[in-house]
Amino acid sequence: MNLEQIESKFGGLAFVEKPANLITPNESNELLMDTHGHLIIKHDLLNHDGLTQDSIAEAFIEFAKKENLSFFDCGLSGFKNLTGLYAKAFDAVNYRVLLERLEAVEIIYLKIYKSVIDFRIDANTYKKEYLKTEILLNQHQNLKIEDISISVQNFVAYSLCNLIEFKDEGIPFLMTKNIRENYIDWNVEKYVTQETHEMLWKSHCQRGQVLVTMAGEHLGRVAVYDRDEIVSSNQAIAKITLKKGINPYFLATFLNSRHGQNQIQRFKTITGQPNINMALIKSLKVPIVQEKFESEIEKIVYHSELIKEKSSSTYTQAETLLFNALNMVDFSPSTENVNIKSFKDSFAITGRLDAEYYQPKYENHILSYTNNWGSLIDSCNLKDSNYYPEDNTIYKYIELANIDKSGGITNCTTELGKELPSRARRKVQSGDVLISSIEGSLSS
Repeated sequence: MNLEQIESKFGGLAFVEKPANLITPNESNELLMDTHGHLIIKHDLLNHDGLTQDSIAEAFIEFAKKENLSFFDCGLSGFKNLTGLYAKAFDAVNYRVLLERLEAVEIIYLKIYKSVIDFRIDANTYKKEYLKTEILLNQHQNLKIEDISISVQNFVAYSLCNLIEFKDEGIPFLMTKNIRENYIDWNVEKYVTQETHEMLWKSHCQRGQVLVTMAGEHLGRVAVYDRDEIVSSNQAIAKITLKKGINPYFLATFLNSRHGQNQIQRFKTITGQPNINMALIKSLKVPIVQEKFESEIEKIVYHSELIKEKSSSTYTQAETLLFNALNMVDFSPSTENVNIKSFKDSFAITGRLDAEYYQPKYENHILSYTNNWGSLIDSCNLKDSNYYPEDNTIYKYIELANIDKSGGITNCTTELGKELPSRARRKVQSGDVLISSIEGSLSS
């Protein structure tokens, strides 16, 4: 069975579990099936009836034989042991090859149980990429954040959140989404009173502090607070006050780098939502470099901030030109929440019955422009067909969180195709316009 046959039988690939992960044995479009006629899904658990490569199960078998575990007695060569497999002598070469190919490592307990704060045995803590970072940092002089800081704090008591009453104006209150990679997004949406600000005295931001997001979807973003403006921040933002002589821009840049992020992502815990606590932030390692190098990093960060401010100003000018052309400079949409429509003027045309779709403010936008208009599908080429990444090709993956409100792409994830999430199904080219289709991110 091939992909076209599956689409014909099931009405599209939506009904097939991860169709991009079905195994294609050769250049043809035919999909691999097991001896029972079932489609084989790519996985790294075991060799599937000898049709796929050895995987985790086979690696563990070699490990068990190497460690002389009783249920893999190599003395029973030629006989079935408790697993139902035939025991053969430990194959050191095969074991090494498997560990190199798979996301699997062998760790000696006595070497790591004191080296990791909040000692854990979850697989994420010992991913190969994270262990490479640890080895690299240990090969160079480094210090922990607790060694170079005066304090690392947030406002601690989550119960204080119940006492916060947000206002439309007042003292800016930074949320985790305002902290970006090496800069702060000053499109602040929440404000607090002077009284609330004084109550949250541990949340105050001071010039030169390094802000680190500690929880949620924006965990791990780092930026320097570089203003004298009075500001509060929420409980999921840690504020690092550095010792004299420590360059905050270098620290923020390093923590935003691959090796900084590897440490943060390694030690995060996922209980409801991802988070990293104060003790773990203090334990993060930072390489010791020359002061001249730190100063160069600071200059680059400062220059990038100037460019970003200029781009924001230019974007505002472009927006003004557009509104002038559309005759919408002084446009104010209706605040009415009632709209009466006949069946023929509503569902019969649009197929929509939800009240949101028919709000007057949306129609006001259309009626305010009198020089004709057309639908998006008639004006653009919509990329609505799936693209399936190749397993061993490196891609840059853009998430919704990487797109800011002014249309800028602030960051991306670099991963092999096989490591990308199943939603990575559009290939982006220069000049493409990206529009979010998920509620909560529609402004991106």
